[in-house]
Amino acid sequence: MSIIEDEAQTHDTFCGPSNERTNTRTYGDGANWGRFPNARDRLLLGAAKFGLGRKDVHPCVNWFKGVRVEGDGTTMWQGGPFAPLRSVVFRAEMNVIVILANCPHVLDERSEYTVTPARVCAWRGPITPADDAIRNATLESSRAFLNVEEYFRR
Repeated sequence: MSIIEDEAQTHDTFCGPSNERTNTRTYGDGANWGRFPNARDRLLLGAAKFGLGRKDVHPCVNWFKGVRVEGDGTTMWQGGPFAPLRSVVFRAEMNVIVILANCPHVLDERSEYTVTPARVCAWRGPITPADDAIRNATLESSRAFLNVEEYFRR
């Protein structure tokens, strides 16, 4: 998938999802079916609905919640407050399964289990043209697009 538009620009690819231990430490309960479910177990539950397991769930991106890594290696939470209605637009070049778990970030400093509503929309768009800027940004991205096209020619 490619990011086409990003009004938020505060995403975390470093910390990973919350888990039962972190939620129990912060909220007193982190079980998937408890009052304060964790993101890791919610992602696994979503994957299971497609016949996928733990090995199929790779590291996640924490969308709309940023973390800055300082020079000394410490992580600094950038959780807002942010303006409402920020959005990210993705383009999927092939069939994908998207699993979202709307849970507090593992570094969220608030003592209350707090999440913001999320809205997801999907539509079928045009095939990415050969002169697309993202497609041609690097040799790796060009190769990825060619691999997807080859996959669908079979």
